[in-house]
Amino acid sequence: TSYSYMNDSWIVGYYSNILGIETKLLTIFNQKGEIIRTFPNKNVYPKQPLKMLDLTEGRFYFIDNSTYFKERSCDTVFRVNEKSLTPHLIFEMGKYTVPYKYKWLTFEERQKADYIIVNKIFENSSFVYILAEKKSADYFAFYNKRTGKIAVNRNVEGIPNDIDNFISFYPEYMDEDGNLVEIIDATKISSWFKENPLKISERIKALSNVDISQNPIVVIGKTKLN
Repeated sequence: TSYSYMNDSWIVGYYSNILGIETKLLTIFNQKGEIIRTFPNKNVYPKQPLKMLDLTEGRFYFIDNSTYFKERSCDTVFRVNEKSLTPHLIFEMGKYTVPYKYKWLTFEERQKADYIIVNKIFENSSFVYILAEKKSADYFAFYNKRTGKIAVNRNVEGIPNDIDNFISFYPEYMDEDGNLVEIIDATKISSWFKENPLKISERIKALSNVDISQNPIVVIGKTKLN
């Protein structure tokens, strides 16, 4: 239900264990379809009823020529190679850890559940960035590897832009240099300028001519080390 590349010829795929009886967790295979390695799933149960189909349980990301994987109900991010799954990061969330049975909860039960759900992880040499939710509220957090400190921000409409008072920053991707990236639809840009004529500064004046028919705007944010 999700997959990632490992090098120029290998792919790794995730089995989401929808019914509880899946014996495989990950499989690494090449472009010819030949299996390189299969990692077993340790959470095998009697067959469970499918209440809703969720394809977001397993997530991958790739940095520094290494592939990393996290399952929603597991507190550990693993580095994946052809020989092993090596623990890389651990989220210590205590009572807010998502239990494995979460996959079989109904939508209404999920709405009431009080767990921290990690939706996305970005990482570079200095920081780990996390997009998460708790009781339908979105949060953005970043962990400073050098200082060992973590900062968390309620992510209602993204990170407030206090540099030029423009549209809040809501990172969705990471570029090859390790910077956070957001792609903003031109319609949103155009609407902002019409609704905020008194906030237009010299830094963003060049964007005031953007109209709804144009390509999206790419915003890149670089985190300071201090």
